[in-house]
This record gives sequence, structure tokens and C-alpha cells, in this order.
Amino acid sequence: IGHDIVGMTASVHWKQRLFVAECKRDACTSKDASSTMYSVQMSRGVPHAHKPQKIVRLGKTRPVSHLILSPDGRWLVATSQAKLHVLDLNDTSAGFTKFATESHITSLTFHPHTDPVRFATGETNGKIKIWHCLEQSNRPAPVESSGWEPVSLTTVLHWHAHAVSALQFTPDGAQLLSGGEEGVLVLW
Repeated sequence: IGHDIVGMTASVHWKQRLFVAECKRDACTSKDASSTMYSVQMSRGVPHAHKPQKIVRLGKTRPVSHLILSPDGRWLVATSQAKLHVLDLNDTSAGFTKFATESHITSLTFHPHTDPVRFATGETNGKIKIWHCLEQSNRPAPVESSGWEPVSLTTVLHWHAHAVSALQFTPDGAQLLSGGEEGVLVLW
């Protein structure tokens, strides 16, 4: 990759492939900082550092804080500050779709079920959002370069007075757990 790796995710649906976010050394904290995301095809072999077989650039964003794949391996979601970047890995030609939030994103998790596919984010303002933008009926239409970002249907949960630093759905997907500075585990 050649630069600092700031995020990485993998799935059983993508054999020998990693999805990686990098940031140029000493540039991650600068005003103009950015991250580039890649699909990295690994070759089978010795389990030590070696050159990948193939690297494909997927896109560029502000510095990435979270990078995660959906349970079915179809969706790649990255967060950077108060933005979500969503990529359909079945058709990367459209690039990332960006969504904005009210405050910086501090946590991210996917729901374990894929029908419908959804994920949750925690924010510095104490809010949790469950995003429904991956459901076929809720997918935004492509937006021309008008400066506007698509809007997604979300469910907002709010109990925390401080940043939501941890989120996790239960394995059966029936409940969401959240935690933060309050020192309380909240069951939704």
C-alpha cells in the first residue's frame, strides 16, 4: 500500500481479499487530509508481509475512522468525520454514495441479518442512527454534482448525553447495545 493503514475489513464472501483504507504518513491530521480505499487481492502463501497480487483503488474520502463490510459482503461502509461513504461491491462503477450526519461518527456496526441490510452509527452528540439506505426501496437516486448529498431514511435513538463510543447488535439481531462515557450499557 505504501502509506499508513487506518482501516481494514474482510469477509468470507471475498476470498483472499481485504478492503483497506490508508492515509499518507504525517498527513492524516492536516487540514487537507484524506484517505484512499483499496481492494487488495492477496496471494496464498507464506503468512508474513509480502506484496499483494492486485490492488484496485476504490475511492478517496476525508480520513477514515471506521471501515466495515456488510454480513453478506456486498456493501463497504466507511466513516469520516460526519460523513458515511457507502459502496456497492457488486457494482463499483458508480463509486461511493455519501451521506451526511449531524455530528462526527464515533461507532459503526452492521445488523447481522441481510434481509433487509442495515447498519447503525453512533455520534458525538449521543445519537444513534439506524440507516436503511441499503434496502432496495430506500436507496437514493444518483445525485448529479449539485453539491447536495442524498438523504437516507434513518431511525434515530437518543439516550446518551455524550458520544456513543460502542455499538453492537446481538447475534440474533433482536437488540442493539450501546455504550459511552456514561458507563452504562444501553439495551435498545
